Amino acid sequence: MKKKHIIPCLAMLALLFANISLAQRIRLEGTDNILAALRSSKFDTLLAALRKIEDKKIVGAIPILEERIWQQDPDMQEFFLRTLWKLGSPNTLALARAYIDTANGFSSIRPMPRDPLRMKVLAIDILFSYGDYATASLVFELLERDKPYVDPFARNLLASIARSVPNFSEKAKNLLVEISAKDSSPRNRSLSLNDLISLYGLGVVETVRYVASKDSAPENRYFALHSLMRLNDPQLRPFLYERLPLEPEWTYRIRIADSLLDRLGSPEDYRVVQEYQPQEPNPTARSRIRQEMRKFTPPVPSSAMPVPALLDTVISTNHQVFTYGWIGDKNFVNELDNALQNARKHLTRGDSTNCRKEVETFQEKVQKEYDRTVDREKKNQPRDKRFVTVEGWKFLYYNATYLLDRLPKKK
Repeated sequence: MKKKHIIPCLAMLALLFANISLAQRIRLEGTDNILAALRSSKFDTLLAALRKIEDKKIVGAIPILEERIWQQDPDMQEFFLRTLWKLGSPNTLALARAYIDTANGFSSIRPMPRDPLRMKVLAIDILFSYGDYATASLVFELLERDKPYVDPFARNLLASIARSVPNFSEKAKNLLVEISAKDSSPRNRSLSLNDLISLYGLGVVETVRYVASKDSAPENRYFALHSLMRLNDPQLRPFLYERLPLEPEWTYRIRIADSLLDRLGSPEDYRVVQEYQPQEPNPTARSRIRQEMRKFTPPVPSSAMPVPALLDTVISTNHQVFTYGWIGDKNFVNELDNALQNARKHLTRGDSTNCRKEVETFQEKVQKEYDRTVDREKKNQPRDKRFVTVEGWKFLYYNATYLLDRLPKKK
């Protein structure tokens, strides 16, 4: 943004905040006094009156506001207009159009000229609320003129344009993508990403991933990461694997590890966290991740998952934990697999009673071997070739429990 745009803008903001502070100290009581204050020539008195009118919804102020709006300076005209909008004046749309039509003259006002284009954009959201998008091009004109600065008022209108103005929707979307990735303001980037997600969901998942990995603001990266989870990004798992060692903020590395364990929670997810944990450079994060691993139990499957699919999950988990060295002895793995294959045969025949018996047999074998493994460890005895570690026990025992919970109980 050129310096000539920055100085008036900052001066206006300073004036506005100073007068808001003064307005907060002005006490106006009684409807008559509030309405009388609308005839004041003092900026702070007018601002205080407008606040009271909005808070109390004094619709009786509408005629006075409409009568006196054009006697105000451009800033107060906009405030009058917004109050009329909030009160539901039937003339708001016509007044907003008139305000924009007269804005070209704001540049000649002394001692503080106003930027006509920006003043127009300030009122465009009112037009949009009435379905009038005729001035949408002014939003792009302001953003283009002031590059690389992104005016927050103009930015806030892009989502409405993308949603409601077909001729400009793609242009608005592209600008939101650009702002979310490149703007210097972390807030602009975050708000733009939120707009994109609300409008397009998984259609902008690549942009969300980019922000989650590249944004310089930690809070934006976390927002994007959380959004990937809400969107059920199909590439969430490999993305989290990649980000766990690369995320600069140690608190977020904890959250990534927690997400892998609690949200996804497969043997592979646990294994990734297990291998990473000793390498975590921050001692607090290293300790916290270790605690989460100790507390870990596999996530309960969705109730929508069919029982046969749940049984297949237990079968594949049995082989996966063997691959990871969490159970030992191929013959033992085969014993467990035989029980599960028998359970599948019974389930295919509609015999849920005998299916349940086989799953219970599987679970008892896992528990028995885990108890033996723990006992040998307590006695400092070498591990037997047949063993079940705590990781193997958690995945096999709990997933069997989840399966049993879905099968009819014994009568």
